[in-house]
This record gives sequence, C-alpha cells and structure tokens, in this order.
Amino acid sequence: MSFNSTFGGDREMREFAFLAGEFAFVADMLRSIVWRIEKFSRLSFPKRGEESHPRTGLQVHRDEIPRG
Repeated sequence: MSFNSTFGGDREMREFAFLAGEFAFVADMLRSIVWRIEKFSRLSFPKRGEESHPRTGLQVHRDEIPRG
C-alpha cells in the first residue's frame, strides 16, 4: 500500500504543503513584529522619576523597585 493511496493522493499533499507554508509565513511575520516591538521598547527612554526594573525591564517608578 503506497502513501498516496493511503492518504488520498497528491491533492491532499499539495494542500497540506500549502497550509504548512502559510503557517510558516504567519509565524515569521509574528516573529518580525515581536522583534520590532522589542527593539522599539529598548529605544524608548524612561521618563523623569522612572527607570527600568532590573528583572523585567519595564518602566517603573523608582520607589517601586525592590532594593537589596
């Protein structure tokens, strides 16, 4: 029994390959968007009275940062 007769032939394989390619394309676009957001957030400067949290990197007020 061949692979094509088991799963219905070449049409299903072409559709599967197309869908796999579409998922890879969408995943690559999402990865690019996340990279741009991370890059932009690194370039933004903290406002007066704020600085980056040492573990999360989020902008917080200085009195909210745990010391010690």
